[in-house]
Amino acid sequence: MRVFYCLVLLSFSLIHVSGMSMSYERYHDYLGFYTCNRQIKKSITFCGKSSNYTCLCSNSNSLATYAGCLSHNHRNTTKQKRKLVSFCAHYGNVEVDSNWYDSAIANYIANGKYASEIENFNKSVPLKVPFKFTNAQLDLYAAAYVQYLNNYDNSVYYGASLLGYWLLVMCASSLFYWSKFLFPQLTKKLTYTPISIWRKYISVPATFTKKKCQEQRCFKFFDFLIPTRFESIIIAGFYILVIIVHSINMEFIKGDPFLLNKYDAQIRYVADRTGIVATVGCGFAR
Repeated sequence: MRVFYCLVLLSFSLIHVSGMSMSYERYHDYLGFYTCNRQIKKSITFCGKSSNYTCLCSNSNSLATYAGCLSHNHRNTTKQKRKLVSFCAHYGNVEVDSNWYDSAIANYIANGKYASEIENFNKSVPLKVPFKFTNAQLDLYAAAYVQYLNNYDNSVYYGASLLGYWLLVMCASSLFYWSKFLFPQLTKKLTYTPISIWRKYISVPATFTKKKCQEQRCFKFFDFLIPTRFESIIIAGFYILVIIVHSINMEFIKGDPFLLNKYDAQIRYVADRTGIVATVGCGFAR
């Protein structure tokens, strides 16, 4: 009975999630804003313990700090500025003026201070002036957060590549079988030595035995068919591709101020990668 209730609860949860309107967003398009947002939230405060976006988006010193952070390495593009406006409207319920950047950067240049210039600086104490990060701090956080956010985007692409692998297999198989149907005489004439060898050793025989397409029993409860050698090659190729997409671009950024150490960073990267790739692949199981 308990299992039944769990299944019912899971069903309602899936229905609720499927009904949510969630548009896909590439993090790469807004790396500047997201990097600055995380660095500011993690490093300093303008609003005390709450530090909610209602406060951050309405505080002039906070906006000036965002502007100064975005100005580093020319991240202050129109797309990044507009992202702050939409982000504040969505998460802080605050309407930020579309031309917020000009006044904010002027405030940053005139009044901004580094931590060394603020008396008794403590990141948990609300600041009364715009805050300046050093170039080294900005560069390190940018490198770490680019690695972190790009993993989300890359995982979607890698999941799509796995689907693309099977799409390629299906297209090749369709071409082969339709050619036999549409041009039967042509396929009968394909008796050249390379093709004969291919049929004899790859496409026709079973992988290990001669029991091709014969039902096999396993532990008295399961049954299966032994694939051909060609089918085994295709399956092996897929598993190799799965291993590759779960192994690349997992490097740890030394001194990562967000994920802190190599173990935590790689655990997070692997968790995100496997979860997203599997989710993208769910479309193939429908």
